[in-house]
Amino acid sequence: MKNPWVYKHLVKWMEKNHLSKDTIHAFASRWQTLGDNDSILCPACFAEDEEEHLVAEKVRGEVELLFCVECKNEFEIPIPN
Repeated sequence: MKNPWVYKHLVKWMEKNHLSKDTIHAFASRWQTLGDNDSILCPACFAEDEEEHLVAEKVRGEVELLFCVECKNEFEIPIPN
């Protein structure tokens, strides 16, 4: 699996935002198909049936910020120790 740590936190975001189990399952299935050179999917756009990608914005302390240019959502991913 590509970036399991990032994936885990994006799924937590989806659950926190009450996205359906079907949407989360579809996101998981799509994530499994990503290759090492593929970009990280935006879960907010994916929930709207769009496939946009996250861009690493910056590191702030112990958190990496990922940003979606399309929907403008920002995702805070704790950096594992």
